[in-house]
Amino acid sequence: MSTLFQLHGDLTSLSNTQQLPKQYQQGDAIILLGTTLAFIDIIINTVVANKNHDQQSFRPKLYALQEDFNNLNPTAQEKLTDKLANTELVIEFIDDEQWVALVETFDNVVMINH
Repeated sequence: MSTLFQLHGDLTSLSNTQQLPKQYQQGDAIILLGTTLAFIDIIINTVVANKNHDQQSFRPKLYALQEDFNNLNPTAQEKLTDKLANTELVIEFIDDEQWVALVETFDNVVMINH
């Protein structure tokens, strides 16, 4: 059974991601919603540290809404682009229609927000 974790929040509410490492399994995916996208490194480091994954081999399937990226301020967009350029993490940017279709491909959907 595969799970899609939908994360939505800000830096102060990311403590809720502590649930994620306990539940995340290979084959699951994460979609970063809203400004959560800007904190991708914190989220991934939390999962890696708490699941004893080797950071080099851990490649979660990541999604984000293109609109959310476009709504980040230019500085946050630039920082995120730099983070992605300096790592092997890949985010697939999708639109609302693709998001709905994506949700339908998972057995479970878990929303983690503030």
